[in-house]
Amino acid sequence: MSESKESKLDQVIHALISNLLIRDISQINVSQLAKDSGVSRGWIYKYLGNNIDEIARLCFQDYTLSFAMFKDIKCYNTKEELITALKSFSRRMINSIEKRPDTIKLYWQYRFRTNFISDVIKNTEAQYLDFLSHNICDCLKIPFDKAVCKAQMIHSMRMGAITSILETNPHNQDLLNELDLLIDKLL
Repeated sequence: MSESKESKLDQVIHALISNLLIRDISQINVSQLAKDSGVSRGWIYKYLGNNIDEIARLCFQDYTLSFAMFKDIKCYNTKEELITALKSFSRRMINSIEKRPDTIKLYWQYRFRTNFISDVIKNTEAQYLDFLSHNICDCLKIPFDKAVCKAQMIHSMRMGAITSILETNPHNQDLLNELDLLIDKLL
């Protein structure tokens, strides 16, 4: 039985992430990606192309949208619904990163650089923060600029907490509970 297209794409994405943690994109080629992912070069050429920068761009756009869980995001009607959703999102994000801890390493390694990987990360964050800001503005009935500040604080606290949890104790429920309390207080 052949593997699905999504499964092969996932293998290529995670091989690319592993490679980017130890080498520059200019040192990665399709042959290396095929070898490390277990996916044939022919499949990569057919579905992703032969330019490693474009392959990486496609992979990161797909992966960051999936990682950001945009498909799960919706508009909330009440403050309580929003708070519940934010807490749930944090837990799902931690579960996702526990399965692929390289994700958070790659985030911090590239977040403050100036290249297409950092552009994808920043664009995904901007989309998420814009959506969250609008939700906060609508649910709390506050000015948009104040909602943006709250959204940025929540995102920063979450990324810091996730990094701390994964570096110290992947099952540190106390830190996650503290994040929940901060979200409660902030909103």
